[in-house]
Amino acid sequence: MAEGTTLLTWQASNSFESSNLSLSAIQLRPSTPKLQPTDLNMSQTPKEVACSFLQLVSRNHVDEAYAQYVDMSGKHHNMYTPAGFAALKQAMKDSHAAAPNTDLRPHTILCDGNVVAVHSLLLRVSGPNISVVHIFRIEHGRIVEMWDCGAPVPEDCLNTDGPF
Repeated sequence: MAEGTTLLTWQASNSFESSNLSLSAIQLRPSTPKLQPTDLNMSQTPKEVACSFLQLVSRNHVDEAYAQYVDMSGKHHNMYTPAGFAALKQAMKDSHAAAPNTDLRPHTILCDGNVVAVHSLLLRVSGPNISVVHIFRIEHGRIVEMWDCGAPVPEDCLNTDGPF
């Protein structure tokens, strides 16, 4: 979409007392400056870029993942890490140092144009496993914006359907 385009979205609000739907308008912000595409990234779909990035990071190839797939001038929205991809990259390295034997298993991948959402299970040796959602905005084969959220999966989950 072009800069200045208004995107209309539906938002649902559910509670025990009421159920409401509301229409809201979101003004799209200008996109990240255009990058020079690399042959590697331009031959991959946004879905492939997101999945390749996550697989490299989950196997502790953080430097390679960032070098191949991240526009370091972009931004992330992890609430526990300072702004900037450099800080997130370091946090990922620190996380692997503290818990090196983790495995990320994607379960659901959704793609809408250049936006990709990946719902995964992060398997850990100690502590609870974590259900994680990563959302990526990809421009010219590079991640320019990223969101993530996660929740521990309790061993005695009340919902027999589980998180997946």
